[in-house]
Amino acid sequence: MHTAQRRVLGVTAVAAWLLLDAIRAAGPLLSNVLETGTVLAIGAALVVFAAGGVLAWVCALAGRHFGHGVVLLFMLGLVGITRLGMPLVGGGWLVAAGLYLTALALTTMVLASRVALGNGGSEPLVAGTMLGVAAAVAEQTVLRTWDAVWRTDLLGWIALGGLALLAVVNGWRCRRLEPVASSRGWWAYGLLWALIAVAFGNLAWVTSRLELRTSAAAALTIVALLAGAALAAQVRRTSAVVTAVLAVGGLAAAWFLFADAGAAPIASGTAVAGSAGTSVAAVALPVAVAVTALAAAQIMRPAHSSVARRLGAATVFGLAILLPAGAAEASVLVALPFAPGWVLAGCAGLVIGVAVWRAFAPWHETARPESPAPDSTEPETATAETVAEDAVDAPGAPTAPWIAPGVLLRVGVGLVVAAGAYAWTSATYEQPRALSADFLNAPTVVTWNINGGVQPGVTGGPAIELGEMASALVEGATDVVMLQEVERGSLLAGGTDTLEYFAGVIDLPYAYASAGDHRGVAVFTSRAHTNPHALALPAIDGPRDHVALAIDFMGATYATAQLAGPVLDADRAAQAEQLIAWLDAPQPTVLGGDLGAEPGTPVLTLFRDAGLVSAQDVAGSPGPTYLGTDPSGSEATIRDYVLGRGVEFSVFGTVGLPWSDHLPVVTRGTTGAVAPTDAVTDVNEPQPDAGPSPSPTASPTPSASPSNDS
Repeated sequence: MHTAQRRVLGVTAVAAWLLLDAIRAAGPLLSNVLETGTVLAIGAALVVFAAGGVLAWVCALAGRHFGHGVVLLFMLGLVGITRLGMPLVGGGWLVAAGLYLTALALTTMVLASRVALGNGGSEPLVAGTMLGVAAAVAEQTVLRTWDAVWRTDLLGWIALGGLALLAVVNGWRCRRLEPVASSRGWWAYGLLWALIAVAFGNLAWVTSRLELRTSAAAALTIVALLAGAALAAQVRRTSAVVTAVLAVGGLAAAWFLFADAGAAPIASGTAVAGSAGTSVAAVALPVAVAVTALAAAQIMRPAHSSVARRLGAATVFGLAILLPAGAAEASVLVALPFAPGWVLAGCAGLVIGVAVWRAFAPWHETARPESPAPDSTEPETATAETVAEDAVDAPGAPTAPWIAPGVLLRVGVGLVVAAGAYAWTSATYEQPRALSADFLNAPTVVTWNINGGVQPGVTGGPAIELGEMASALVEGATDVVMLQEVERGSLLAGGTDTLEYFAGVIDLPYAYASAGDHRGVAVFTSRAHTNPHALALPAIDGPRDHVALAIDFMGATYATAQLAGPVLDADRAAQAEQLIAWLDAPQPTVLGGDLGAEPGTPVLTLFRDAGLVSAQDVAGSPGPTYLGTDPSGSEATIRDYVLGRGVEFSVFGTVGLPWSDHLPVVTRGTTGAVAPTDAVTDVNEPQPDAGPSPSPTASPTPSASPSNDS
């Protein structure tokens, strides 16, 4: 027979799963609002995350009449049904529904947490949270970080429907349980959630930070979260001395993970990209996760408080999630006086430090609500009054188990899931493919600023259409694909890892360089390439660093970059000069990317004077490549180019795809390079005809298919 603690483990895990998915979905929606105005977006975020606490307080009042377990069941069902409807709406309705869903998910998490505190204390609360986040990471692995709310395929509907069913089932099992009357420590629980949303439960962040493929990163992340669940479930058996010892390791691990995360651009290839810090980071992740979870469990506790304080505590929980996560994301919008990772390191340090202080404080409340005896039958009418909120362990009192009931079994299941996720992902998406050895003297080149994978409002968004984008790249039979604004874990882009998603679907050799935040640039090639190398291009007066990436392919150098925006003329010119000097080599050179400047500006003159010729000028008409934010098309202009030195361009065009605020630029250039001649095998083969060139698309709302010139 299940105990109340086992039941609240399940309901807390499901509520955590729903909340993490809702936070990830809210990012692109707030990004859409950001197009209207920064103040409006900040205000909307504050209202949504504060509203969760207010709604939880209202639901607690309703629970006095209908039963708190019944209200929790209703909220779980409401969140599940709302998620099911997300793929069916778009535009403003989607923004409203998604932000409403986030507030409801926050409310549900608060209600589930109070029930957990009333039926076992902080052990099942934090342990259940970490188990639920581990399940969410397993879902991210299967979905390749392209979350279910953005998909309309069968896999997405299965994910949505399955989680909704789990929510209802677990809510039904807890319908007769009552919450704790009052509690403290919600700020620490909120900071733990901020770390979960940005890093601990963000598979794309782990993949990019540790320079791992998805298979290894998923297994490591799930194991780290399971370690956090196991350690939090033993909080009553963790002494002050042990807490202090663990805190030292946890603080060091958190600092290593966050303080210098993404500080330098790093090029990576098709295999697991090992660096000097990868092994250390792989150890630091589970240590930081487990110790922070233990610390939050030590701070979060039942305690007496007033009605007003209960309302404030629930509101603080939501804001404690938003403010650190927002600060970590703000580096792409404003210039910060500190590294974004310092915010996360500070959150972990604050939670761990206060936990140590409480452990050694003479007034520390050592006891927590007593757990039902391990052999007790189901307490169908368990209430907060059946366990003393501030009772002290007395002689003859039931001995608390060494670990919260039900956790070990779920951790064991989680380890099996981690192993299965690793094996399936590696076998399905990460095996090397046989590549052609044919030499190409006129490769087809595409450059595309993919806007982090988020479809903007100007073309019908918000939406995330990674499947459509990958299909377009595959169908193009392109030899060199240059991508800018490749997101890897940003919440504003839904926590997606666009690099790993494309790498798994396109299955071609690639190189990637980080710009020091969540974004970077990438190059995919149809045959093997060599010598990937990156150049940091700091934006002196801007909020975001920039980077260039180059590879050697078929006897030529192919480079991609995104320069500073159009209002940063001085920075962009300085970046262009660095880039020109970096690309000064005798072999043919092709540069593609978002140069942030219109034709005829000083930046383009710098490239022209350096011998880099624009494909637009040679082989195509200068149609717009950037759509802007105005649906009327008044902001449409040219920002994306393919430039070449020692290259003869034969075709040029843009493809009318609506999934970014930039259009893909397609060209083909003959480099004049020849294949090395081998006495036994000559891999030179004639190239196919160039074929028709895609015609430029001037419309700000292009169709999904390219138009061709004859």
